[in-house]
Amino acid sequence: MVEELSYFLEVKIFEINQVILEPAMPCPGIYFVFKGAVVIFLNHDGTEVELDWLGRGSVIGQHSCFSDDELLFGARSSVIGGTACLVLDRECLDCIRSRRNIFDSIA
Repeated sequence: MVEELSYFLEVKIFEINQVILEPAMPCPGIYFVFKGAVVIFLNHDGTEVELDWLGRGSVIGQHSCFSDDELLFGARSSVIGGTACLVLDRECLDCIRSRRNIFDSIA
């Protein structure tokens, strides 16, 4: 199963302050941070409010990706030199889920 998942992973590089995930949008995939750091934020009355900083080894979107709900939060790269993530996009997850029921018992 892990080997199958790794086949679908894509490396994405984000420059400092580049938005990775937009609040109020559908979650496009699961993001595994393997270099740099990410700021998790909310937009409140037009102001960005930082909630947390996540670093190497953090996973973002693992719950939102399995639902059709919009994201309550946003994420952006927060370090000079950028942030690198391994991304498992929603389309690939749907393909894998259609062949394996294990994901449905987790979600």
